[in-house]
Amino acid sequence: MSPSLASIRDRFKPILMSSDKIAEHLEITNLSSDLDEAEIKEFAKHFKVYKMSAGDVLFDEGDPESYMGVLIKGKLSVLKQDAEGNLQKISDIGPGKTVGEMSLIDGHPRSASIHVEEEAFVMILYVGRFNEILLNEPCLGVKLLMYLMRLMSARLRMTSNTLAALS
Repeated sequence: MSPSLASIRDRFKPILMSSDKIAEHLEITNLSSDLDEAEIKEFAKHFKVYKMSAGDVLFDEGDPESYMGVLIKGKLSVLKQDAEGNLQKISDIGPGKTVGEMSLIDGHPRSASIHVEEEAFVMILYVGRFNEILLNEPCLGVKLLMYLMRLMSARLRMTSNTLAALS
């Protein structure tokens, strides 16, 4: 098994961070824009925080594990394999941005790789915890699903515009 196919839980040790501190980090992201203070605090309880070094791999294209990451600090790169199998950088991810949200929705393997460019602190929401929110906190769950749908819609529109410009 390649290192990135091992669970994130096996590759990195979570750091201790209070749910109040996680809530503070969530408050400055778009992810919490539709949430009230109580919902942000509830949402924060479902995250684990990991410290990663430059060169680490959050996940590789094709990895099966489902979780979403929210970058607190550092820089990540989104990479995609070309037809020859070479990694091509698609974009950089900065603090406050999310990665991996598609796997929470569709459960499919990763569509791209995420590599750590600069030391990073990443808040992770595992699919099991996401499903707990959907079942136990339906109002919060609907708001999160709507955010994720808007995010994926915006990314699809950007991709469509980019492809149209290349034609």
